[in-house]
Amino acid sequence: MQHLQLSVNVSDTLTLDAGWWEETMEETASGKPLPCRLIHPPEPTMYDQVLRHLEMSSHETKIPSKSQLDFGEVALATIAVCLRWGTYFAVLADRTKPIWPQTEQKEISMIGDEEMARINIEASAALAQWIVLMRANDSHFRKMFKAAQSLPMLPPLLDENTNNKLYQTISFINSPQSLSWLLGISVPIYVR
Repeated sequence: MQHLQLSVNVSDTLTLDAGWWEETMEETASGKPLPCRLIHPPEPTMYDQVLRHLEMSSHETKIPSKSQLDFGEVALATIAVCLRWGTYFAVLADRTKPIWPQTEQKEISMIGDEEMARINIEASAALAQWIVLMRANDSHFRKMFKAAQSLPMLPPLLDENTNNKLYQTISFINSPQSLSWLLGISVPIYVR
């Protein structure tokens, strides 16, 4: 049986080992065998690989002051680490991967229930670990958060300036000022 490696290029400095896959046959409820691809997870997990990268890239980073962290920026960094790059979703969203020709058949799903379950489990586990990191060591978390802001959220077709503008726009939308205006309620505003 042939094991084919999977990898995902995140940036010039980070390529994730995404595990390996094999092509096999799966029997349907009607007894008709259908081709399928089994994807096996990497060891260490993709989240652990992303965190190791953040550790290395933040080694020389100055820790932000103890001022209040911007919720929108923390949310985006969390999504980048725990979902976009820290799970199998990174493989599915990789535009450099060819689409499997078998997906043209009606019986073949573009994404299976097992794949969705895997993403949910990986994202939940990554989020739990990220929260533990946040609570355990504030200064270390701030370094990881700062480094995570350099992870691209969008496909590589968009440049870094566009990526940064997206972060700023979403951060503004989630800001107390914006929420106050949108919801028509008074939200306390903290000055940094």
